[in-house]
Amino acid sequence: MTVESIGKLSDGREIYLSVGNLVTNIREFKEMGVPYPYLADTQDVVQARLQGLDLRGTRTSVAPISAKGERNILVRPSPLMNELMASQAVFSHRNNTYPVMTRDVYDVAREMAKAQEGIEPEDRTAIMLSSAKDFNITSSHDEARFLDGKNAEECFRRFVPSGQSRIYVLPNPNSKKDSFVNYVWFGYPRSDSDFNCGSRILDIDGNAFGVSK
Repeated sequence: MTVESIGKLSDGREIYLSVGNLVTNIREFKEMGVPYPYLADTQDVVQARLQGLDLRGTRTSVAPISAKGERNILVRPSPLMNELMASQAVFSHRNNTYPVMTRDVYDVAREMAKAQEGIEPEDRTAIMLSSAKDFNITSSHDEARFLDGKNAEECFRRFVPSGQSRIYVLPNPNSKKDSFVNYVWFGYPRSDSDFNCGSRILDIDGNAFGVSK
């Protein structure tokens, strides 16, 4: 196993680091007793950064979902957070594509995002991005609060040198019958703590954090 303990969050939960492909990450966290969805949420990663535990970029359990002619939707937790779907994601990335699901998956996520529009962004489980193309956000954007949580302003002040993080969107599938599903990579502070929804490296060794109960 390549898991190491990074330290404890202020609420007492222990945070671990696994380095491997996505299937390895999930298996190692399960063996350590890390609960579903195994990989840390972006908001947990923010807590670790603010407490000085670790500043590395990481895979997260937030998923972008795309459909032809539509804006990305971010959902938590990701439908890829089990060994079967993680294996599909690893296979897809190895073949330079994305995990494919039916268009229904996007449509359901859109309904979730629409139903939660009146909820504070940090408390939502789904949000539609405000642009169909790569774009910048500040700490006041709903996307920042969804991803960074209630400490978005402090996170930007300390870990976003330019004052703006960039969201790189997940490309859309060519068919109207399909949805693409991927993962959100939470970038290093030196890259303005950006969020990459279109990265295809789940098949190689990569950082992933997991948080105990």
